[in-house]
Amino acid sequence: VYESHPFDFMLAHNIFIDTVSASLYACSPRSLGATDQLRVYSLANPEQPALRATYNRNDKVHDVFVRNDTAYCSSSFYGFEIIDFSSGDNNWQNISELRSYPYQGYNHSSWINEKGIGVMADETHGLPLKVIDTRNLANIRVLSVFGPRMGDTTSVPHNPFIKGDYVYVAYYLDGLQIYNLSDPENPVRAGFYDTYPDPDYKGFAGAWGCYPFLPSGRVLVSDMQRGLYVFDVTEATRVDTLPVANAFSMNPVPATAYLDLSFPSTDTGAVAVTVSDMAGRRMLHQKLEVFPYIIQPIRLTLPGYWVPGSYIIQVQTAGNLYKRKFTKR
Repeated sequence: VYESHPFDFMLAHNIFIDTVSASLYACSPRSLGATDQLRVYSLANPEQPALRATYNRNDKVHDVFVRNDTAYCSSSFYGFEIIDFSSGDNNWQNISELRSYPYQGYNHSSWINEKGIGVMADETHGLPLKVIDTRNLANIRVLSVFGPRMGDTTSVPHNPFIKGDYVYVAYYLDGLQIYNLSDPENPVRAGFYDTYPDPDYKGFAGAWGCYPFLPSGRVLVSDMQRGLYVFDVTEATRVDTLPVANAFSMNPVPATAYLDLSFPSTDTGAVAVTVSDMAGRRMLHQKLEVFPYIIQPIRLTLPGYWVPGSYIIQVQTAGNLYKRKFTKR
């Protein structure tokens, strides 16, 4: 047990231990009279941690993932940074950063797999998760975006953790969300459990931590209101039960105020969306911007004056026409 002196270390938002180099990374640590963005401590002698380096270059480092002395920093509103601490003694090197990216908000946390593919979470209501490619440090790219309720301002992610081909996300009001990342340009939801069944709102409640690394394979989830959950995710992570990735989908059904559409399209520019009633009268026609992702997420607002009943929606891309019936309450 080590008890620090208040002039050395009082608290931190989060820590990450790099077991390869026996180093502890403390995010936004505070001591009496001093606050840093990131500190690195050597745990070579666990009873007497020694400060190796401090980092105070840009915005607050809210969270960090570390592998082999390389820190992948979620740096709040500054964005995403990769810092090399291998030299020690404050001889760190900023080797890459991502300052601007689609659906950018408060860069909260990330996790990177062994191949250099990661998931980045912006803790900003209504913004989706991002799959990022860090293999070319000169060109970090966002490969795709995904989430359980795209564009819904009551939906906000907290912490992602990658194990194998799956990312496990503590997703506040949306509970535990599990996505298959075997195709990083096309994440597919494999399972979920809503730990917060109460009405959604634009706030912070529900699942804010998860842990998928137990030897048993079970997943732990901590919920702010309801405590600890233990999940058996065997069925969700079976490859033969993986949902079809290229299917057109819409949620919620029945719909009330909006309709979330998800469909495959590598087109850029715009797609045409048309809604007609069952008599064939055109109720809505819009051209909506799409992004260069495999799966397009679009939220369609349904006017309040539309009468409850059945409608036909058509989505025209450069290569496909999707046509479905839906019910409005």
